[in-house]
Amino acid sequence: MLNPLIAFQQAQLVTPELAGKKLGDMRYLVFNQNFSLGASPAGLASLTQQGPTGQPFAAGAIILGVTASATPVTQPAQPFLTGRQRFQLAINYTQSDALTTSGTGQTGLGNADAVLGGGDDTIFPPKFLYFPPQQSAFTTVANLTTEALRITISYHALVWRFSQ
Repeated sequence: MLNPLIAFQQAQLVTPELAGKKLGDMRYLVFNQNFSLGASPAGLASLTQQGPTGQPFAAGAIILGVTASATPVTQPAQPFLTGRQRFQLAINYTQSDALTTSGTGQTGLGNADAVLGGGDDTIFPPKFLYFPPQQSAFTTVANLTTEALRITISYHALVWRFSQ
């Protein structure tokens, strides 16, 4: 996860809307998206795909990090898989800009563990993401396992403390 002060200072350099603002004008907020996916027959992720589902940032946001988890609804049939190894993930902007893409440029779905960072570490995004007011991130998830999953995608953000 990015340091909020450093991310804010970097965002000020390239985002005119932030000129003259202070870090104190912002507060930390986590936006959560929750998905319930049925079991994937024979691991065919395309059959259990959900999305794209929008996560709006009505007042705008500086995204410091994106994390995710997956919890099997029942006793896991594949206990050797960790949470993020159980599903695929794609994230796109409102303006059809992709944050993730596949080699073919199709859905952009990739194993969530690879996209966000292996193990318990999160390296996504490597620098801040700025969402102007009224913009959204669109998330698509797909189950890679033969068990039903509950998936949470969390956007860790700085948002305006007061209306602009």
